[in-house]
Amino acid sequence: MITRSAYDAKRYKTIGARFGSAGIHLQGQDTAALWKENLDVFTEYGQGSTELTKFLELLQRHHEAIAARPRKLTERALTVAERNAAVHEGWIWNKKAIGALAPLAREDSAVAVDLANARAVDDVDLLPSNDMLARMLAAHRGRIAPETPVQKRLDEHAALRERLWSAFGEAESAKGRPVLDTEEIDELDGRLYVIMRDFNELGRAAVRAGLIVDRAPHFRFNHL
Repeated sequence: MITRSAYDAKRYKTIGARFGSAGIHLQGQDTAALWKENLDVFTEYGQGSTELTKFLELLQRHHEAIAARPRKLTERALTVAERNAAVHEGWIWNKKAIGALAPLAREDSAVAVDLANARAVDDVDLLPSNDMLARMLAAHRGRIAPETPVQKRLDEHAALRERLWSAFGEAESAKGRPVLDTEEIDELDGRLYVIMRDFNELGRAAVRAGLIVDRAPHFRFNHL
């Protein structure tokens, strides 16, 4: 999803903590090549040479950070799979909870507003989003179809919440290393990821508009 709100350094770090830096860098190299190849098209979407230059400079800073701290990055990779698993399960739970509340939202405008406010956009939104959805499930339990396993969802949330907190609420300590060891590379990972996410969405839009020929696996995350 195209970025709809500003990101601060903390949020970039939290996003970056989920991904391996080697994968981010490989994806960045692919993105740079596609961007250069289709620069005229991306200029029409506001992503011309100025933004490309900023991206290339950021990618170079990222490369230098990787080269400076190879052992720390290897240690960090050990926690990425665990974090990804928690996020994957968090999204599954999120969609199940939304599905359970959707029939109410169609009939009750207040529920519809609350449900819209609870929706997650990025991985980092999962913890507060799932908390809000759990509260809604508990509050409207009596109005939800009896065959819907509301209590099961609430029990799952209680267990999953600890893992999401480790992934995002305490991302630095979850890595088992001091914050100063990882904060720079995390922020760079996060900044690159957000730019590439938006780039991919614009690329797919250009394909749909017939401005770029779709050649799979372009405009997708292939290394993350």
